[in-house]
Amino acid sequence: MEAVFNLRERNKSDDWYKSIMNTIVPFNNTNMESYEKYRLIYAILNNDGSVLFRQLYELCNPEGEMFKLPFEQDREIVIYNRLYPKFMYLVGQMLKRGDNFDVLLLSDRDNAAKDEEIKKVLEAAINQELMIFQAQMEAGGANAEQIEESMRTMPKPEDIDIKNFKSEMEIFYNDVVEYFKVKFDIKSLKSLSFKHVLAVDRCFMVVVEKNGQPHPMVLNTLHCGFHKNSNEERIEKGDYWWYRTPITVTEAIDELEGKVEDEVLERLRGYTSSNYLTPNTAWDVTSGQAKSQYNYLSVEEGMESRFHDNRYIGQSTGTSGDRRYRANQLIWKTYLEFKAYREVIFLTMFNEYNEVVTEIVDSKYPIPKDAATTFIVNRYNQKAKRYEWIDEFGNVMYAEKMYIPRRYEITRYGYDIFTDMREVPNQPLSIDNPYDFELSCKGRIFSGLNAESISLVERALPSLLQYTFVKDLQNRELAKYEGYIKNIDASQIPDYLAMDENGNPLYEGADKLKVWRYLRRTLGDSYYDPTATTSGLPNNQRTTAVTAEQAGSIGEIVNMQQLLDLIDREMGMQMLVPPQAEGIYSPSSNVSDNQQAIAQSYTMAEEYFRLHQLVIKETVNEYVTQFTNYYRRFFETNPEKTETFLNYVTSDGMKKTIRIKPELLNHEDLGIFIHDGDYNERYRQMMTQMIQPLAQNAGEGAERISELVMAMTRGDSPEKVHKMIAAAAREQEQRMQQQGQQQQQMQQQQLQAQAQMKQQEHNNKLEQITLTKQLDAEIKAMDVYKFTDDLNQDKDGVPDHIEAYRAMRGMNQKDRELDIKEKDIASKERIAKISKKENTKSSK
Repeated sequence: MEAVFNLRERNKSDDWYKSIMNTIVPFNNTNMESYEKYRLIYAILNNDGSVLFRQLYELCNPEGEMFKLPFEQDREIVIYNRLYPKFMYLVGQMLKRGDNFDVLLLSDRDNAAKDEEIKKVLEAAINQELMIFQAQMEAGGANAEQIEESMRTMPKPEDIDIKNFKSEMEIFYNDVVEYFKVKFDIKSLKSLSFKHVLAVDRCFMVVVEKNGQPHPMVLNTLHCGFHKNSNEERIEKGDYWWYRTPITVTEAIDELEGKVEDEVLERLRGYTSSNYLTPNTAWDVTSGQAKSQYNYLSVEEGMESRFHDNRYIGQSTGTSGDRRYRANQLIWKTYLEFKAYREVIFLTMFNEYNEVVTEIVDSKYPIPKDAATTFIVNRYNQKAKRYEWIDEFGNVMYAEKMYIPRRYEITRYGYDIFTDMREVPNQPLSIDNPYDFELSCKGRIFSGLNAESISLVERALPSLLQYTFVKDLQNRELAKYEGYIKNIDASQIPDYLAMDENGNPLYEGADKLKVWRYLRRTLGDSYYDPTATTSGLPNNQRTTAVTAEQAGSIGEIVNMQQLLDLIDREMGMQMLVPPQAEGIYSPSSNVSDNQQAIAQSYTMAEEYFRLHQLVIKETVNEYVTQFTNYYRRFFETNPEKTETFLNYVTSDGMKKTIRIKPELLNHEDLGIFIHDGDYNERYRQMMTQMIQPLAQNAGEGAERISELVMAMTRGDSPEKVHKMIAAAAREQEQRMQQQGQQQQQMQQQQLQAQAQMKQQEHNNKLEQITLTKQLDAEIKAMDVYKFTDDLNQDKDGVPDHIEAYRAMRGMNQKDRELDIKEKDIASKERIAKISKKENTKSSK
């Protein structure tokens, strides 16, 4: 145990790592807490009812031979697993919730840079509007109305959405989060981890290095251990965590290639089972004696085999002649991450802007021997020894030696192959608070308040036991059920039914019962002779010819089904799932009651959804941190590169590219925040119900309704909701007053337009009459000179000047008629525009 507590070891040798590994996770003695219970819960979810059947035997035989089972013990019992629909319902409800994460800058330096970006965006928008306005002035000038419109539409500081503004760095990291969600299929990660939560009340997620890059994965709770303070909720705040998983030989070779010698890789082919793998009673997980470190991939299959018929997991080297065993060989891979300390130097100096800059350097950084030493209480409220000196450039330098917590890792294959004994790569390091330490494994125990935790599935197991018991009794009743049986007194059937008129049999071997049955089926007639007897003597105690007897009780089966429904309802409530959530509705219920029941189930299960979402958020945060450190190291090792690109395809089939630049990785602190929770889900449901009424009302008031629903689902105070409703009422009243005024104005304008139109029509008629009279008078006047001698070239009896004058007057008349028609059309168009404008405003 000495190595475990020597966590400030400066020279962290391979032996130091191996000693810690063999102390925390020994290859031959790794007992998992509650392994048997967890393994059985997973088995029951997958319809393995062997444990339930054993419990049924004990339930039905509490006093030994005094009571017997209602069925044969060797008869197979069928399990009706009503847990699984409820289990998958909760998984589906979790997946329905959005994956909206928001990355924000948290440090003062990064936020100051963000403020500068906001100023630049505002200045660029204003300059763009000014350039457009100037171009308009130079092109053709602008009148007063255009100038006023340009000044009105010019962006102002209050028009910029400061709250939702994203800097270039925040946009970049939000793209990284989207890449994480698509690349690693966040829905699958959430589904698998939440299934562990429902089954065993815990889940573990980790971001590990895979081929040099960060890679998230969900750990199997049966093969994962940790150590933390009992009052600490988060697994990542503990001292260590470990994980064991069986891998194939080729997977081991792929992972060990380039890390170990060739002879070590050759030795992998000789890995066989050790004595610890010999099948015995300790393998039976139902006995409570199982040890997880040497279990088969399938415990039940392992119990059935004694001669390497299934896949064994090797720990030690040896020889084996079973070819089938060697072909299916597996090897344990054990990973350990633990918290230890590294000595570093906090180096403080002043840059060219006279700003204080602090860097973390290695403990071997050369400090001048003549440096002055003082003892101070540093920013972390610790007593520290500080060195002070002036470098060759005249800068004042300060140095503090400190031990800070760091992640260390080691991996073991089998029992004697150790690799990756090092400080965990890509881990975060905060200068502001280096003691805010977290392991890379993120997890929770969801309901372990001062007692051993119990999962939702485990809470429902007693009801499942009752359900299985009653269901088996119902199956037995169904198996022996025969409905109604007819008892026929064959002695009362006359013999002559099977004879002809001569008393001979109708056919060879004729049977009166068969003939009677034929006549009954075809004609619907039954024939009996109450005096007929086999002895020829009259029977004074004659019974009814045909009587019905009920061989089984269908009512008993129906009663059992009602009992099963009650047990199923109880089972669902223990898992926080009401019957309505599974589509099981009572005939006497209504829509409101069913919706209320489903909404209450959201409320009951919200704590599970919330804690699980926090685990997902912390995993995404860990990935973003490791992603940043990975590409920082990439640019450090490739100084000639100024950018790189990351391509991926979104879920809707769009191709996106992330442009990665060194300056985007230079941040101090980032935070990931969740935008989805119970109130978001309730908001979606309530707005979904209101979509149709809003659509029928042309969307009027949709924005205000959305604000009120969001406030209520978010849990705002009643006073705030009341103020919003009062403001909405005032706005509605003002809007109605404005609509009333507009309608009155439109009506007045319409009446004025109609009066103008009538007056115009009257004036047009008067003008037409006047012009017609004038024209007639002129024509008559010209007819006076019709027979006078004058120039008449065409010899038509009309002087040429009269004809010319008459033609000119006819053209003028046509022009006047066209003017009248044009004025009439213009008047009608003006009235139509006014009516259209009135209808548009009334619809709004």
